[in-house]
Amino acid sequence: MKNFTAAYKDVPFLNFFYARIKENKTGRYEDTFPWVSLCGIERNFLRCDDTPLVYTELDPTEKSLKIGQSSIQYPFEPSTLSMTATGRVYHKSSIGGKALVADKLTDKLYHRFRFDKDGNPIGFEFENQIVRLNDVI
Repeated sequence: MKNFTAAYKDVPFLNFFYARIKENKTGRYEDTFPWVSLCGIERNFLRCDDTPLVYTELDPTEKSLKIGQSSIQYPFEPSTLSMTATGRVYHKSSIGGKALVADKLTDKLYHRFRFDKDGNPIGFEFENQIVRLNDVI
């Protein structure tokens, strides 16, 4: 089994593939592969360590997040950011639920998080304001 992101670099293919990812409700392999990308008659069953989509870049205008190595972008909504106790950061996903924010991007954004006295993230600095995190994804 190949690591998908390392195996494919073709942007049009990645756009096509990522745009079709959804929860696996096909009746086949649902326990083993919780996600599927339907590409024509081909079914690409997916399992991942965390989330099927990973946001890798925040565009320079800070209006959208880029998905993987594709050119697909998703609106950046700072209030939907959440951070686990281990420091993993998530953002609302285009396919429902949450998507992981890549570690490299998290490192760039970390200084903008605001924390309460117990160390829990409660806000994010955005457009010269502190946006309250709603912790709802």
